Amino acid sequence: MKTFTTTLALVLTATVMMAFPNGSQLTVEVLGHRPNSLIVINGQKYSSLQNVVNLDGLMPGNYPVQILRPTHWGDQGVVFNGTIQVPGRSSVHAVIARNRMTVDAVPLAHQHGGNYWDGNGQSQGTTHIPSPNGNGGFVSTLPHHQPVVQPVVCPPAYIGMHPEAFVGALESIKAQWFDSDRIRVAKQIIRTNPISSQQIAEIMQLMSFESSRLEIAKFSYQFATDRENFFIVNDVFWFSSSVRELDRFINRC
Repeated sequence: MKTFTTTLALVLTATVMMAFPNGSQLTVEVLGHRPNSLIVINGQKYSSLQNVVNLDGLMPGNYPVQILRPTHWGDQGVVFNGTIQVPGRSSVHAVIARNRMTVDAVPLAHQHGGNYWDGNGQSQGTTHIPSPNGNGGFVSTLPHHQPVVQPVVCPPAYIGMHPEAFVGALESIKAQWFDSDRIRVAKQIIRTNPISSQQIAEIMQLMSFESSRLEIAKFSYQFATDRENFFIVNDVFWFSSSVRELDRFINRC
């Protein structure tokens, strides 16, 4: 019975993998995040020590992707949101950094024409030249039935302020001499802009006193765009008593 169950599981697995034999391939590579981050693609969770996931046999379409990391309480905090567009019969490579994602797509070989692309991007049997954008798209010098696949570059999905705007915000805060003035400017920025938990923690680090950091943390909680990641600010405190005080404050909200 055990052998039959194992065989059945293998058959079911093979059936899933063969459901779309002419489907696309997708590789998702995560950089700048801790190893073994949880990668969610189209609702399915994957975990890899090297932060690389390879999928095969995908139908064309838009695939939402998230990067999660464990919180101190065992939940999964979202540190990246985005969408990958997968064209038909293509090899898609997505690289996700801390605040941006780049996606390249190249066509797979014909299943019936014997053509394929070698390591230099040249087709064997039909001549192809790179497209002007140089990102994996191609144009053919001969008529053929292979669809033209242009690279897909998804717009960055930012959590909180745009990185460039946030750099300017930090400079405005650092320009103040006293903590009282830095708190005043920081609250103006936090109140009027989307702000992430990581950015709040960076603002707290500009404060000279523990009480100032705690004041910023309490004020910022209601404005954080990713409250599920707010535990990050705990790492900025010098004393555990501040962590306990912030926890009591949050529980009263």
